[in-house]
Amino acid sequence: MAEKDNAREQLKWKTARELGLDDDLAAGGDELTVREAGKIGGQMVRKLVERGEEALEEATDATAETAERATATGEQVVDRTMEAARKAAQTTVRATERARDAAGKALEATGERLQAE
Repeated sequence: MAEKDNAREQLKWKTARELGLDDDLAAGGDELTVREAGKIGGQMVRKLVERGEEALEEATDATAETAERATATGEQVVDRTMEAARKAAQTTVRATERARDAAGKALEATGERLQAE
């Protein structure tokens, strides 16, 4: 909490300096008019809103970048999975062809034995 208070205090003094009201603020604020105090407070609010908007924009950009990387990674995974599936299908086709050839040879051998009997 002390950090927030310190940051708020620093922002108040910086804003007062920018508005040329730091001398009045240094006198304990007794020299400030309500209008001048309002200017300081209003400027502080504007700055805080700007910082918040910038932080939100940065977070949004970071989220978009993360989503893009995740999409690219997902596409790579899909590509690798498709390649593995293609190779597996090719292996299955070759094994099926070998099994068909072996079955054909076995059928021929069986037919030859039957004819020899």
